Amino acid sequence: MTEEQTITEEEETKTETGEVEEEGDGDVEKKKKRRTIRELLRKAIKSNDSPKKIALGLAVGVLMAFSPLAGTQTISSLGLAFLFKANKISALAGSFFANPFTMPIIYFLELKLGKAILGYSLQLPTDIINDIPGLMALGSEVMLSLTIGFFLLGTAVAVVAYFVMLRSVFAYRKMREHLREKKD
Repeated sequence: MTEEQTITEEEETKTETGEVEEEGDGDVEKKKKRRTIRELLRKAIKSNDSPKKIALGLAVGVLMAFSPLAGTQTISSLGLAFLFKANKISALAGSFFANPFTMPIIYFLELKLGKAILGYSLQLPTDIINDIPGLMALGSEVMLSLTIGFFLLGTAVAVVAYFVMLRSVFAYRKMREHLREKKD
């Protein structure tokens, strides 16, 4: 194999895994993350796991992405995927739903939902996204509201993710089978 072929293969691998940064684009990190999630989901769909296991993995990952315990989403997703014998790759992809761009929105919605259900009249900081210490000063009422919101909102989104992924896997595999038959 020549040196030129080796370089070309390395570039293809980097492009497939999202390691190549695009020049002049301010959203490089966001694009890399999207590309990584897409690749993970592609690997999950192409795996030998059943469509139900793949969909369950994604649902578990999405559910844990809503966890109010920041920083535990990925490890929790993988642990639950192992426990429920779900696809770990799709669980990992689902856990990426929690990121610095979505977490403030998720926390806000969870807090509002939990607060409404529990009947709390919390006076939230006006700049809730940037005033985490102000939120923490409210203590257990905030944590309980976040937890209730997590279970309700996270479960609803996870159920939707499960059925969307289930249909997607079935459709992809049916299309792939049809193309194989057509090729033969």
